[in-house]
Amino acid sequence: MARSAALAVCLLALATDAAAASGLSCTPGHLRLEFVAPQLSEDPIAKCLTSVQLDPDATCGVTLTALQSYGSHVPSLWSSDPDLLASSSLMVECPTDGKRVQAVAGSGTKLEAVRRAVIKALTSFVYGLNAYDQYNYEIEADVVAADMLQDDDITPIYEVPDCQALDHNNPTYSALALCKPNADADQACPANSYGVMVTEDNAVNAYNQKQKAFKVCAWCPSGTAGDGYGCTTCPAGQFSTIGGDCQDWP
Repeated sequence: MARSAALAVCLLALATDAAAASGLSCTPGHLRLEFVAPQLSEDPIAKCLTSVQLDPDATCGVTLTALQSYGSHVPSLWSSDPDLLASSSLMVECPTDGKRVQAVAGSGTKLEAVRRAVIKALTSFVYGLNAYDQYNYEIEADVVAADMLQDDDITPIYEVPDCQALDHNNPTYSALALCKPNADADQACPANSYGVMVTEDNAVNAYNQKQKAFKVCAWCPSGTAGDGYGCTTCPAGQFSTIGGDCQDWP
C-alpha cells in the first residue's frame, strides 16, 4: 500500500544508528520522518503520524514523538472490532506524548529487532497497548528489513543532497515538482501544504546548513488546511481531506 511504502522509504536511515554496534547496544541518535504524501484521509497514520521523530537509545529502545498531530482527530476506541471502530461518531485528538518501545533480543538479528520495535512504535502510537503489551487496536504500518539498508545490506542509506535527487512519485504527488531548491526555499509552498526543510546534520556550521538547505512541500493532514507556510485545524463544523480546503460538513 502507498502508506506502507512511504513509511519504508522514510525509515531507511534508522539503520545508521542500529547497525554499527554488537548485541542490543545501539548508538543513540534521532531521525525525523515526514509522511509528505498520504493517500487515505481516514487513515490514522495520515492523521496522527505525518511528522514524527524517532530516537533510538543506547539499549536499542525506540521513542516515537509526533510533531504535527495537534488538532487532528481519530475515532475513539470503544471496541476492538474494526467495523465498529470505523462507525464510531466520537472523535478524540491524536496523542502527542512520546512513546518508547524496546527492541527485544531473540528476534533474529539486531536489525530485525529494531525493525520490529519501529513497527510496534508506529502501530501502537494512536491506540496504545494493554496491560499484556498487546495492541488495543493495531493500525497498519509495515517496514521490511531490506528497506532499512542499501542493496549491499551493509552500507547505511545516504542523505539526499538536493531537489534533483528526489525521485519518489505516485499518480498524485511528485516530490521533485513540489521541492523548492535553496534559492527558493523561503517561498511559500502551494496552498494546503507545508514546507519541510532538509538540512545537513553534519554541516560545519549554521551558515553552511543554510547554503545547502532545500524545502519539500508536504500535504496538510486531513482536518487541517494552510496558506503554504503551515497547517492549522479547520474551524468547528468544518472538515478537510488531505491537501484540501476546509469546508462545511454536508
